[in-house]
Amino acid sequence: SLVTIQQAIFSRLDGSSLPPRWYPNRSGVGAKQEQPTGTHLRIDILPAITDSIGLNSLDQERGILQVTVMTKPDTGTIPAAKIVEQVLALFPRNTELRQDGLRVRFDRTGYPGPSMQDGAWYATPVTIPYNVIT
Repeated sequence: SLVTIQQAIFSRLDGSSLPPRWYPNRSGVGAKQEQPTGTHLRIDILPAITDSIGLNSLDQERGILQVTVMTKPDTGTIPAAKIVEQVLALFPRNTELRQDGLRVRFDRTGYPGPSMQDGAWYATPVTIPYNVIT
């Protein structure tokens, strides 16, 4: 289920030393519930279509973990690139997360997208595909 997938991914992120995280539909970063003022990550989970595979009618849920690295403008590209590397290292190809009997598998290597100005931030998206076979 989407809830279990989110719990598995959020747990992995929360157990890391990455910058503060801004989760979907939450009013702030971490327990402080404050608008971020420094480097932070914007987290989105983008579920995709569920496919049936094989004759046994197994369902494969696919989706994307989208982590956007948000840094201040005019600080250069290197600070964001270093964080991108940390994010990708947290979810290398063949990583499997288990949550409530569900296995969330990252069977493809994630990749950064082009950076862009997003309001008062320099945003670098990181796309990490996942799948779950139920």
